Amino acid sequence: FITCVHTVLFARGVYPQFIFEQRRYLGISIWFSRHPEVNEYIQKVIDNAHPMIMNNLIDRMVVAFDSKDNTPLDHIIVKCASLRRAFSNSEELSDGDRTILEEEFRSTILRLGMLDQQMTRVPE
Repeated sequence: FITCVHTVLFARGVYPQFIFEQRRYLGISIWFSRHPEVNEYIQKVIDNAHPMIMNNLIDRMVVAFDSKDNTPLDHIIVKCASLRRAFSNSEELSDGDRTILEEEFRSTILRLGMLDQQMTRVPE
């Protein structure tokens, strides 16, 4: 999920491009923030949501984009079923399940990476 958030933040232009660096994940090129405060905030949100995801207390997570005056601009919804499988102990996943999960994530990340072509960037 962290990779998805970073990909969306880059694609939408939420932060300046220079704070991102290219990395490899699941065999594809991704953009990942180098900014410690941005990374800490993303990690904190995910760490806080983790128990609720694992206990089926939330079904979806929303990444929302607002303007500087807090006017809603857009949002992306992530269903938590795949996140539950990803957060579960990887030793419990069969090789087939792990492969399917990796393919799902790879496909999601590639689709999110195309957002910069499909959506308007967040205004400065």
